[in-house]
Amino acid sequence: MDEVAELAVRAAVASVPKSASASARFTVSLVLGADAAPAEDGEIVAAVRRRLKADGPPVRYSFDVERSAAGASRVDVRERVEAVALMPRDYDVLGFLAIARRLRADQLIALSFPGRHITIVYRRLAMLAAALPGGGGYVRQDFFFGARQERAKVAAWSLTNDGFNAVAPLLPYLRAYSTAPAVVASLQHDLWLNDLFVAMATARGAPVSPGDLPFRWLCDTDRPIAFRTLDDDAEFKTNLLRPDAIVELPLAKRRIFIEAERGTHTISPSSTMNTGATTMKARRYGLFVAAPIGPEARTTAYRSAFPDGYRPELLFLVHSEWRRVHVLEALQAARGKDANPPDFPLHVMTFEQAREFLTSALPAEWTPAPAPAKPRVHARVTAQKPDEAGQGAPAPRPRVRLGDAQLLKDGFNVLLDELKARGGTKDLGVEVKSTVRKTREFIVWLMQGAAAGSGRKWSGTERRQPRTPVETSRR
Repeated sequence: MDEVAELAVRAAVASVPKSASASARFTVSLVLGADAAPAEDGEIVAAVRRRLKADGPPVRYSFDVERSAAGASRVDVRERVEAVALMPRDYDVLGFLAIARRLRADQLIALSFPGRHITIVYRRLAMLAAALPGGGGYVRQDFFFGARQERAKVAAWSLTNDGFNAVAPLLPYLRAYSTAPAVVASLQHDLWLNDLFVAMATARGAPVSPGDLPFRWLCDTDRPIAFRTLDDDAEFKTNLLRPDAIVELPLAKRRIFIEAERGTHTISPSSTMNTGATTMKARRYGLFVAAPIGPEARTTAYRSAFPDGYRPELLFLVHSEWRRVHVLEALQAARGKDANPPDFPLHVMTFEQAREFLTSALPAEWTPAPAPAKPRVHARVTAQKPDEAGQGAPAPRPRVRLGDAQLLKDGFNVLLDELKARGGTKDLGVEVKSTVRKTREFIVWLMQGAAAGSGRKWSGTERRQPRTPVETSRR
């Protein structure tokens, strides 16, 4: 048995990569020849297992035993690959983790597993965490202890680099970010803020798919917004904004910057050097939105960074009513001292107030939860008119999602604005102008059909509806 154990150790050292994690699985095939000791297979496996645990690479092993009447004993060690096929719900889980970056198991249950036991969620997450060769996976688990000395261990799930690459093509508006583990303070802060994301995503029912959300949730904490403005001495000064999240509402053309405060920042600083104070943050956002970035005062930093025309707003998310009152008083006092305050809505809300505020901004027609099955209508009844039969045929399923149509519209508008900035469409040929016009009409038709749930086919003769005076002024 000692000779076989020695062969197993040498084979494992030669076959197991040094980068293999402790959860990697390898199969040890023992081919026992004529020189093997006359012992039970279980005893030989136990001896090999003890030797591998002491001297072999620290990975997981499973054993196969085969007897051979002739020849010498040999040992083969190979990686045990158990491919996990990603299901649609797996892509939903990865998508939500890509958007929110870190979520607890109960948050994932609310999004994708409503009504299911937590063990089912953990079982699937464990499979996703060890779904790749070498012991890697699509998700990773981080732990921390709860606040207020509860000493309760909290698990947070996040994506690995492989997990982000698997779902990134399905969420084209997301930007690449670091998937390195977060520090404990960031974990607690992010999970508290992500309760608001979960509340918005599940406002109309669950389960829900990330691609069907009528809003975009952007966590840009590792990508600060840098901009330059003229200070009081007519010199350019660089400012930084680090919003905890940005909520974009395409249909309402609103962009809400969220600053989540848990009571660790000063509200009104005694010195301007305290850049993390609440009133200083509000002042920087006001400069970002309203202050010109050039001596000719043609545009602002916000319009330069976000040329889509969405109206900016700022939401301070606070942990208590006491802080909400004091923050609101400080912001009103600071704005009262400004001779020319920016036209920039400021909101200070607790979690419950922010949830009601954001969920009420969602489109009224958005219903992500699957509709209950309708009884089949007899063919003779469906052929009748609605006023004769009492009901018509069920509405067809929309052929395009509202979020995808909005993304196409935003991309077209950005390209068109860039074309106009470079001389406009006057020099374009007749066919090119016709193509641009038809593309615009097709996008508007898609937006209207997706919002109304229409499944009608595009015939090429539809025309966009005339814009209202408000829309014309915004454009």
